[in-house]
Amino acid sequence: MPKPNLINSLIYLSLVSIISVACMAEAPPTAIALTPTMNVPVTPMPTVTPADLLPTPTASATPAMTAAPPAAGIIIYIQESEKEIWHLDVATKRTKQITSAEDRDRRIFNPQWAPDGQVFAYERASKVWLSDREGENQRKIIDASNFWWINATTLRYCRHKEIGASCFLFDIETNTTERLQVGDYWWIFAYSPDVSKVFVQERQATEKIQPQTTQYLLDVKTGQKIFEYEFEYEIGRGYWTEDPKWTPDGQQVAFTSGIPGQSLSGEVFVVDINGEDFTQLTNFSQQEENIYPALLQWSPDGEWLALVLATSPADELAILKADGSTLKRLGVEWLTLGKSSLHPVWSPDSRQIAFLSNQLTDDGQWQIYAVDIETGDVFQLTDTPGRKTWLDWK
Repeated sequence: MPKPNLINSLIYLSLVSIISVACMAEAPPTAIALTPTMNVPVTPMPTVTPADLLPTPTASATPAMTAAPPAAGIIIYIQESEKEIWHLDVATKRTKQITSAEDRDRRIFNPQWAPDGQVFAYERASKVWLSDREGENQRKIIDASNFWWINATTLRYCRHKEIGASCFLFDIETNTTERLQVGDYWWIFAYSPDVSKVFVQERQATEKIQPQTTQYLLDVKTGQKIFEYEFEYEIGRGYWTEDPKWTPDGQQVAFTSGIPGQSLSGEVFVVDINGEDFTQLTNFSQQEENIYPALLQWSPDGEWLALVLATSPADELAILKADGSTLKRLGVEWLTLGKSSLHPVWSPDSRQIAFLSNQLTDDGQWQIYAVDIETGDVFQLTDTPGRKTWLDWK
């Protein structure tokens, strides 16, 4: 059975995002005619092609820290004591504060590098700000929150309503906004990098907890359903579909879900951008222990998926080959004995995964670490007091 801490944390973060965007007044963006035509016949769902049954690797003990530095690049993160964004040079381990505000009650959220790593954006007081790589020339670009980068020049954000959501694209070069109407769906929206497709989850208008959920891949311009996956949600025996993440090349989207009637485990699936190739990458439901995968993150080269396996006795960080052929547990426990690790992010060269943890030092301080996916070596990148959150690495 997955740990309540991880699942509750995911639900809590989702609710916080929904509440924050629902409280915002909706600005009048430039509307474009993209209303989906929901009467279009649905393309029959392809047969799932399971990958070979994956063995259950023996989880090794957390490896000892090593002094050798990992890959280069810059990690941005939030230092909770200052409620500001800090900049970590991975090669030198030097840190510096790069945002500052007189009103400390206006907390920062969600710092994210653009896909090309040239700029990053973050939220403060229901506004999105943009900064160059060194943290200089920061400027407010839009009144919004709950944003996500679609490509190097475009942000997506959604404002959720009682039924459905209003979603928008903002171009940082032209300073223009377009509205995307996606219909009566729930709060999962994942646009492909070319904004031609969107992965959504259906919401039933009269129920708070749906006994049945359906995921669709829609053509953005026509609204045609080109793929759907239906999952019977049983109270205490199943999970919502979560973590839809597009590959870096935008040709596939991965997501997690359950399989009706098959244990308490979840599985990882991928479907291609045309809705024709649908593959089940894992077979956790066939193993003795209950495993639910979460927090999917594609490596920049598209070869691996990082994921957290919610298991007993401790959740673990793992990587899954893009074709489902290899599952490797990295020996990093995620939630155990009241301590935890958070925010897995890939290095630019796809060789390490950085994460936050208060488990690996005697004083229980939150520090940033990186684990090498080949050797399992763990590197400590910071040695500063105070909790840190919201990592991103470019």
